Amino acid sequence: MSRTKSTIFLSIGKVLASISALLIASLLAHKLSYKDFASYKQLLLTYKISSPVLILGLNQILMFYIPRDIKNGRKYLGINLASLFLMALIAITFIFIFNSYIASYFNNDDLSYLLYFFAFYFLFNLPIGSFDAVFVSYQKTKQLAIFSIISKTSIFLILIVLYLLNSFTIDKIVLTIVVVSFINFTIGFIWAYRISSGNIMSFSLKDIKNQILFSIPLGINNMIAIWVYNMDKLIVGRTTDAKNFAIYSNGAMEIPLLGIITGAVTMVLMSDFSRWYKEKNYADIIKTWNNSIKKTALIIFPIFFFMLLNSENIMLLLYGEKFKESAVIFNIFLLILPLRIANYGSIFIAAGKQKLILYRTLTEMVLILALAFVFNEMFGFKGVAIAVVLVTLTFNIFYNLYTISKILQTSIKQLMPFKYLLKIAILCLFALLPMLFSFQLNIIPLHKLIVNAVIYCSILLLLFHFSKTFTFIDLKKLYAKK
Repeated sequence: MSRTKSTIFLSIGKVLASISALLIASLLAHKLSYKDFASYKQLLLTYKISSPVLILGLNQILMFYIPRDIKNGRKYLGINLASLFLMALIAITFIFIFNSYIASYFNNDDLSYLLYFFAFYFLFNLPIGSFDAVFVSYQKTKQLAIFSIISKTSIFLILIVLYLLNSFTIDKIVLTIVVVSFINFTIGFIWAYRISSGNIMSFSLKDIKNQILFSIPLGINNMIAIWVYNMDKLIVGRTTDAKNFAIYSNGAMEIPLLGIITGAVTMVLMSDFSRWYKEKNYADIIKTWNNSIKKTALIIFPIFFFMLLNSENIMLLLYGEKFKESAVIFNIFLLILPLRIANYGSIFIAAGKQKLILYRTLTEMVLILALAFVFNEMFGFKGVAIAVVLVTLTFNIFYNLYTISKILQTSIKQLMPFKYLLKIAILCLFALLPMLFSFQLNIIPLHKLIVNAVIYCSILLLLFHFSKTFTFIDLKKLYAKK
């Protein structure tokens, strides 16, 4: 199978995960109370924060072991699953002992009994990533796409059934999530076992120990990155009530799928960047880097400006009238979106400077932590969002550009196509102007979004064409390539 097709299949799981999570959140937000919806979000946050500590880098290191010894894939899968089950049992024990403390941290007494059910989610969901690694190692990316479709959409479909049966309570929802995770684990295990080879039980306790120790460095990086990404929600969960937490968590999101765009671009370019850096061919890295930024900006900038003006309608459509306030938080976090035109980590990794990513993340965590508590006192929970965005727009972007310019021995001006980006931004702003009239229309949010999207896209395409930024000929060539 070609690299392009493999990349497409690998992206399917991520796309479905983003869409499924958004649809589930939308369904629950419309039908649950503030407190029950906050409970759902806090349970997921508990998993997100603790899972990198438990998984370490175990599911990722299978990509190291299995391709080197393909005949014994089941052995490495067995070691991996044994390690993850051990970690899950530690998590379950911890939750059973400290569930009341976790509930107290979030100022939500309902979490205490819900955690008893949810604890078993760790047992069945932690190994899912290991099955993905087995599929990829045996070049079964098409089967991985099918498994992703099953595992990522099943919870949403069963929740729909619960809703239709009038059994939509938070405890039944949590129990459903756990049961479906068990079913997905069973399907994933049987499938991964069948496509792999070797003896799954041919390992010792020493093998488990060695795999855990090998995964720790990678796990530390993952852990810190996830903690930084979710730190704001932890602070809001501690310092406010369930209603405000629910409002904040809905708005504190980055646009699904856009990260997949930069991730896919990075996957394609990484091997070239590594080779060129080894050859000290910095000119080709900078040229390719600039071109990829220009192409990505053509997608991300228009989406950014459209969503900035339509944020309230988006929140109303997704979460309903009671979460209208989430639009403020959503707008604040939207300001980070233009920075996603580049995956800065790709240069660090290609140059073998992974430690610089760790230093950046640790510094970012300290700065966000300090500013978040200060701004929370000054502006309420909205201040936490301001702190995250402020650190990202100042320290993060300066650190990335300055450090990469030194690595590639160039200037920041040469590194980023600033004039081109400014041109796209100005064109997007002009395309927004006619939309201002549509806000006078007394129609539902969905219809308003459709009207605005049609007006915006039509005008923007014309502006791109006549300014020769992206012409109809370019669009025709793009379509012909497909």
